[in-house]
Amino acid sequence: NTHGFRLRSRDVFATLDAALESAEDRLLGAPRGARDDAMSLVDVLADYLRDNDDTTLASLLDKAGKLENYFDSAQVLDGTALFHAGEAPEKIFFLACGVVDFVWGDAHFPPLVTTSTPFSRRILRIKRGGVCGELNFFLKRPQRFSAKAASDCHVYILSRAKANLMCDRD
Repeated sequence: NTHGFRLRSRDVFATLDAALESAEDRLLGAPRGARDDAMSLVDVLADYLRDNDDTTLASLLDKAGKLENYFDSAQVLDGTALFHAGEAPEKIFFLACGVVDFVWGDAHFPPLVTTSTPFSRRILRIKRGGVCGELNFFLKRPQRFSAKAASDCHVYILSRAKANLMCDRD
């Protein structure tokens, strides 16, 4: 085959991006989404608040039981979109377990550069303990990328309505 890219003698990829994504997957390990290694909401949030100098944010960890009232918990199946590019950012997703890919150039928001063949490109992969959707949530700008589960995931979701309620009450 004179077209395509090779990582090993038996691996042939249609594009360089596909070859690089495969290499990244091998380096980082295969996507895992086992429910038994899901993190609690407190554990996920601790990674973001523990090193913060703001004692107000750090004090949220002391209110863990109360804080959980503002988050929804959901199972997301492999291949399901958490959000699409162009959508209004109404939720932040915290990954308790699983893998989520940020994709640029999907059917909902084509890339800025047009080509003769449709394509999408994985921009970023986040795993257990990661967060997605937060930047545009706080900037109140439409999502620029789509986020799609690359494995079965367990997520904690903070909606804009519940975030506003949390700020008003606490």
